[in-house]
Amino acid sequence: MRIDTDRLILISCEKEMCEKRGYEREHILKYLSVVKQNKNLEGWGPWLIFKKENGKLIGDGGFKGIVDDDGIVEIGYSIVASAQNSGYGTEAVESLMKWAYGRGAEYIIAECRQDNIGSIRVLEKVGMDKIATQNQMIFWQKRRRGSSKYNRKTS
Repeated sequence: MRIDTDRLILISCEKEMCEKRGYEREHILKYLSVVKQNKNLEGWGPWLIFKKENGKLIGDGGFKGIVDDDGIVEIGYSIVASAQNSGYGTEAVESLMKWAYGRGAEYIIAECRQDNIGSIRVLEKVGMDKIATQNQMIFWQKRRRGSSKYNRKTS
């Protein structure tokens, strides 16, 4: 699977591509082993993020599982330091959110540390609302237009 934006190409992780790029992170390896057993999970894990202009791998982003029965899915992302502060994180997250809404997500949630200023900026720029703070973490949500509000419980 592939998503093209103005400046980025996002490709859903596949084993061969990750091995070829030397980009075998723990969360990616876990996803690849799970999706091997259940092809319905394709796309609901990490996506590699490439700069369109030169094909350079600049990070990954994606989902921490498939949309649940309440229409909720959690998103996460990471951009390499050399590509931060250029809007790539925002562009990638926006495109992934659009992809998820088009496949049944009603609510997208996220979390980040209170001291992660870059992630806070990205989540604010994509229109997420802060819904809770607990143990140095901030919890966020955005609902698909027309959905009722969901408030994540943080216990």
